[in-house]
Amino acid sequence: MAAARVILGALFLALAVRTLVVEPFAIPSRSMAPTLEAGDLILVNKMAYGWNAASLPRMFATSNAGGARFADRPAQHGDVVVFTGAAGKDYVKRVIGRSGDRVSLQGGMLVLNGLPIACKPVENGLCRETLPGGKTQLVRAGSTGPLADMAEIIVPAGQYFVLGDNRAASADSRLSVAQGGVGLVPHTHLLGRVERIVFSTGQGIGWSRIGQGMDRAGI
Repeated sequence: MAAARVILGALFLALAVRTLVVEPFAIPSRSMAPTLEAGDLILVNKMAYGWNAASLPRMFATSNAGGARFADRPAQHGDVVVFTGAAGKDYVKRVIGRSGDRVSLQGGMLVLNGLPIACKPVENGLCRETLPGGKTQLVRAGSTGPLADMAEIIVPAGQYFVLGDNRAASADSRLSVAQGGVGLVPHTHLLGRVERIVFSTGQGIGWSRIGQGMDRAGI
């Protein structure tokens, strides 16, 4: 009986930590490259935006996860977030537009509230973009292709416009769910904010990526 109580206590503690504090997620694709690569294991801060049904570990969550949040806080421009999308599938993208923001793309350049967001070229086809609030990231913008241009939209209250950092290869808020994207993301569907990479096995162990945060201003 004592051993059973210890095991049950450990399981309860693990569940509480994954629900309320942090939870690991594996990255399956390159839609957030170069910030996140396929094979990265990320640590998600479950306390960042408060808690609701979406905060439950995936084994307990449903496609209808959402609802009012306890200790509710909004996501900020540039946050890399994990959220529940269609059919209960989890996604990771970067918050670009918040409630009331006007968002468009022109030849791959992001335009936010009427102001072009310059993306300074660095190397290997990447450029550095700085969002309101100062968060900076490396993106692969792509000046051509079907997703390089998007007419202006106004982000409704309680929702976010999200993009992948690999703009030419990310099915994100530029596409509706019916078109294969994620559409606009309700605040109630946020699971948490990505803090850093804790391990990487995309092409062997990526030692240089371990511990890397989400803001990429280094090169």
